[in-house]
Amino acid sequence: MGFLNSIYLFGLLSAVIPFLIYLWFRRRAKVIDFSTLRFILEAHRRSVRRIQLRQLIVLILRALILALIAAAIARPILSGALPGLKAQAPTACVIILDNSYSMGYEGIRGRWFDLAKKKALEVLNSLKRGDSASLILASDHPDIRFSSLIQNLDEIRLEIQNATLSYRSTDILRSIEVANELLERSGEENGEIYLITDMRRNGWQNLGGSRLKLKAHLFILPVGEESPDNIAITSVKFNRSILPVNIPVKMDVRVRNFSDAPIKDAVLELSVDGEKRRQMTISIPPGDEVRKEITYIFRTPGYHFGWIQISGDRLAADNRRFFSRYVSGGVKALCISDRTSYLTYALNPSLGLIYEESPAIIPTSLTTERFEREINDIPLESYDLLVLGAGFSMSQTVAARVVDYVENGGKLLVFLGGEDKIPDLKGLEPILPALPVQIREADPPLKLGSFDRRHPALEPFNQEMISGPLSPDFFNIYALKVKDKPENLMRFSDGTPVILDRKTGLGEVVLLNVSSWNLNWTNFPLKPIFLPLVQQIVLYLASPLQETEVGVGDRTVLDVGEIRSVKVSLISEGEFPQISLPVNESGKVEFAGTSMPGIYRIDPSSKGGRTIYLS
Repeated sequence: MGFLNSIYLFGLLSAVIPFLIYLWFRRRAKVIDFSTLRFILEAHRRSVRRIQLRQLIVLILRALILALIAAAIARPILSGALPGLKAQAPTACVIILDNSYSMGYEGIRGRWFDLAKKKALEVLNSLKRGDSASLILASDHPDIRFSSLIQNLDEIRLEIQNATLSYRSTDILRSIEVANELLERSGEENGEIYLITDMRRNGWQNLGGSRLKLKAHLFILPVGEESPDNIAITSVKFNRSILPVNIPVKMDVRVRNFSDAPIKDAVLELSVDGEKRRQMTISIPPGDEVRKEITYIFRTPGYHFGWIQISGDRLAADNRRFFSRYVSGGVKALCISDRTSYLTYALNPSLGLIYEESPAIIPTSLTTERFEREINDIPLESYDLLVLGAGFSMSQTVAARVVDYVENGGKLLVFLGGEDKIPDLKGLEPILPALPVQIREADPPLKLGSFDRRHPALEPFNQEMISGPLSPDFFNIYALKVKDKPENLMRFSDGTPVILDRKTGLGEVVLLNVSSWNLNWTNFPLKPIFLPLVQQIVLYLASPLQETEVGVGDRTVLDVGEIRSVKVSLISEGEFPQISLPVNESGKVEFAGTSMPGIYRIDPSSKGGRTIYLS
C-alpha cells in the first residue's frame, strides 16, 4: 500500500487536536466538604464513569475523522487485492504526464518533471495483474505513446522513465479528451484518468465552456510550488523589416517577471552569429514587464542569426529568444537611363570615394542606346534588379528580354515622368502594374499623400517626412491606367497613385509615377526624402522577404526556387539529425520539424539555390 500524495500524511497530526482541546478546556471540580453522603457518592461515581466513557468514544471518533480526511487527501493506493475479498473488475488507466516546457522548473525538491515521473510510476505500481494502461505526454499537442490500452505495464514504465521535456506550451483539455477517447474504445467499465501537471494557468485556458463528458474518474496530481520564481523573454522585434548593412538597427526586447518577488540585476545578453556582442543588467518589479532597446550594426550582408538571453531564474526554457534576419548589402543594380546622375547618387552616395565598408547598393549605369546595342552580351541574371529611368523606350526584342528576366525571378524598378511625351511601354505591358495615358499639369503643385506604413519598404517613414514642409512638390505627373489590382503603396494628395507594387511570375515590379531627373516636373531629387526612399525600395526588391521566424511546433512554407530538395540542419545548441525535404512543383518546401528551438539552416541540395536561416 502506498500514497500518491504522501506529503499530505502530515495531516495525520491533526488527529491530536481533539485531545488537546479536551485537555485545555477540561473543568476541574471544586472539593466541598459535606456530611456523610455515602450512597449519593456511589451513584455519582457510576454516572460519571458512563459519561466519561461516552466522551472518550466521541473524542476518539473526532480524532479518527480528522485522520481519515488526511489519509484520503494523501490518496492511498493498493498494490493488490486484499486477502479474502473478491477481486474487482480490471482497471483501465490512462496517465497524462505534462511534459510542457514549464515542467522543467528546478524547484526546491527537484525538477518538476522528475517529480511528475515519480508520481506516474507510483500510479503504475498501484495497478494489479489484468489491469491495462496507456500514457499520454501532454503539451499543446498530445503525444499518445500507446494508441490503445495495453496490459504490459513494463512497456509503459519504460516509456515513463525515458520521457523527455518538450519546448511546447500546454493544452490540458485536449489531452483529457484524447484520454477519454482511449477509455471509450477500450470498453472497460472501471476507467481512471490520472493527470500529473504543474497546474500552470495557461494550460487550463481552453476549459471555459467545455462540456466534456468523462467516461472515467479524473484524478489530478499536482506537482511543484504555487508561485515559482520565473522571468522570461517574451518578444524580440526589430524596428524595421529591411536591415541595410552598416546602418544601426534597433531591437525591442521585452522581459517579464512572472514571480511575486522583484528581480534585480539580471544579465541580458545579445549574441550574433554565435558570438556575444552586447551585455546589460535589468531589474523587474514583481509581475511586471520591462522593455529594453538594443542597437546593433551588421557589418556584412547576407543571413545573420542570433539570440537574446537572460540569466537568473530556475526555468531555462524561456530564457532565450532566437532570431534570424537577412541583411541587405552589395545589391547589384543595373540602371538604364540617359540621365542617371541623381539616381546613381541616391543608390550609392559614396560612389567614387574611398570607402572601406561594404556598400548597401552597387549601381552600374548604362544608356538606353548602349543597353539596346549590347543586350545579348549583358548577363541580366547576374544583377539583383534593373532600374529603368528616363528615356527607356526600347525595342520589342529588348523588352521581351526584360520581361523574361522578371518572370523568372528578377526585380524591376521603373521611374515614369520627365519626358515631353508619353513613353512607349507596350513591350513591358505584361509585367507593369500601370501604363501612363496622359500628362497632367498640377497647379498648385501636388504633395505626397497617404502611404502604407505596414509595407516593409515604407516602415522607416512617417507622415511628416512624406508630406511635411521639406517634402517635394510635383508640377507634372502622369494619369495612369491601373491594371490587375496592384498594391498601392503611396498616393499623391489628389489620390493619384505614386508607388505601385506588382508581383508577376517569380519576379516583382515597382513603378514610381515620378521623374528621377527633370526638375521642371518635380524637385523630388533635391529633397531629403529622395535618397532614403529610393534605397528602401531597392533594398526591398533585393531582399528575400519571407517568414524566417516560427514558433516551436508550427509549420512554415519557404520559397526555395527551382531546386529539387533541401537539407535541414540545426546549427545552434541541441541535437537534430540532418534531414532532406522535397520541394513541390511551385518551388516551395514545407518544414514542420520545429520540435526544438534554435537556428535551422536550410541548404539547397543542388547548385543555384541559396541558404536560408530559420529561427
